[in-house]
Amino acid sequence: MSNAIQQPEFNLSMLTGFIPLAIVFILPRVGVDVKNPDIAIFLRLIFGAYMLLSLFVYKSLIMKRVEERREELTSKTVIYINESGDVSESSFYDYDTEQINKAVKALFMSGLISGAIHFIFNINQGLAVVPITGVIALLTSPLVKMYIFNDQTIVRPFKENKSSLLSSFFNVEDDSEKKISEYKKLKSQERNQEGSDTSKTK
Repeated sequence: MSNAIQQPEFNLSMLTGFIPLAIVFILPRVGVDVKNPDIAIFLRLIFGAYMLLSLFVYKSLIMKRVEERREELTSKTVIYINESGDVSESSFYDYDTEQINKAVKALFMSGLISGAIHFIFNINQGLAVVPITGVIALLTSPLVKMYIFNDQTIVRPFKENKSSLLSSFFNVEDDSEKKISEYKKLKSQERNQEGSDTSKTK
């Protein structure tokens, strides 16, 4: 048996954990003052442009393509773990629509929090962090890969991206696959039982 340590596979989303550190510690040391009023205005424009771009991608581009494939997506089902931690089963259409709404909700929450911190406490770092990490999140989003870049390798349910390089070194126990497997087994047993009951009544 090999004792070699498995190296984590690099993906773009791993960078998001280091971006806040870069904004807070590196930029001031290279002469970029995020508290400068001129830079603050620039950051507001970038922040606003990112929010509008993300909203356009999710609610216009992706949602439009989901609707165009509605008949096809409605005919297929996916089993996944919902936000409550329970097993759910729904059509591809409902699942993708739910994922779009979750992405938009997360977008508004990050915008609300960053905006509040900026205007109440006059802290500008969030205006720089959110657009950069947000663009990375867009590029690594399964929805964007599937509907914008036409990536045929994406499967449902979507796997959650690692949020940072450090997190990829720690194996957090995830029993979602076990729950889904048990759910499928139970459904299979129910179908077999129904088939058996039907044959007995004939």
